[in-house]
Amino acid sequence: MPTTRPMLPRLTVNRRFMAAFLAEPTPCLALGLVEEGIGPCALIALRLEQALPRAVSAAGFRFGHALLGTGK
Repeated sequence: MPTTRPMLPRLTVNRRFMAAFLAEPTPCLALGLVEEGIGPCALIALRLEQALPRAVSAAGFRFGHALLGTGK
């Protein structure tokens, strides 16, 4: 019996952003933009020395606040 996976959308990330992120020593965190079909969305990239346990990553992130800019 074949296993099926849900289709995930294609994400587009700036190559220089990703190269700079991967060049940093771990642990590191980056804020950026990712483009997904309808337009740009916020991206929080986290790279650790060890993978997060599945139980932790499956719960997702609930920050409970927003990042606001002033345009200045």
